[in-house]
Amino acid sequence: TGHRESYRFIYRILILTILPIILSTLIYNISNVLDQGIFNAVLKSQNYTEKQYATIWGIYSGKFRVLMNVPLSLASSLGPAVVPSLTAAVASHNKKGALRTVHSSTRYTMIITIPCALGMAALGGPIIQMLFHPQSGLALSAGIMAAGAPVIILYALSTLSTAILQGLGRLREPLIHCAVALVVHIIALYAMLRYMNLNIYSVMYANILFALIICILNALSIRRYIYYHQEWRKTFIVPLIASIIMAFAAYAFYHVLHMLFGNGFSTVAAILAGILVYAVSLVAFRGLTKSELLKFPKGQLIVKLFTKMGLLH
Repeated sequence: TGHRESYRFIYRILILTILPIILSTLIYNISNVLDQGIFNAVLKSQNYTEKQYATIWGIYSGKFRVLMNVPLSLASSLGPAVVPSLTAAVASHNKKGALRTVHSSTRYTMIITIPCALGMAALGGPIIQMLFHPQSGLALSAGIMAAGAPVIILYALSTLSTAILQGLGRLREPLIHCAVALVVHIIALYAMLRYMNLNIYSVMYANILFALIICILNALSIRRYIYYHQEWRKTFIVPLIASIIMAFAAYAFYHVLHMLFGNGFSTVAAILAGILVYAVSLVAFRGLTKSELLKFPKGQLIVKLFTKMGLLH
């Protein structure tokens, strides 16, 4: 067009677009820093030594959070990938395209994140032992891994739903939701540490509350702007059932092998067995259809294999 926009106007638009996204990410990251400060201060007042609360926090941040970031990297990478297609759908008033993008991204994130979370809960101790070879604190590490399964699922969903809202052009809502969740999170964390004496598990439960609030508020906003209702059976229920079966199978398989082999081999074999059990269970409960499997790499081979097993027709 003949209209020429000024640099001032362009930079203003860029800053107003980028700033809410940066601040939302900042709140996500600063919550861990605040958690550590509150945790150290409260435990110090409860007569814990600096070495004791530093050791406990080291197990949480140096082991659980490091492993937690592996499945969460999926949601972190899928979020930015969703934004352009959603923005294009909104700009072209393609409501069906926007709904399809929200549904598919949420569903596939849950299909991968839920089994990762429950698998880490079931094999938390063996995985920690295999990767970090701790001299002490293995029982606490395994307990944190088990308690942290909902954190992984809810953080993945909250990260994705935040990106979805940003793709829909609603940049302020995720920032407000994160700020509200952070305030509630801090109050709950302090109360659980001070009055309920839950120690490091206070941090876990407060993080679950933090991510859950963001998920609920984001879901309400998404529903309000595009009238979207998330399908539950294939997105949450079937992956959860398949993941529970997988977790029990991997746990049992590990303990059988551990009587004959070392921890490392048994852990890797149990993880591979868990992946196989989850895939079979997911297809058996109709969590994935034939047409969806054909879109996977080597989809024809996968469909042929499941057809021979009698799981597809």
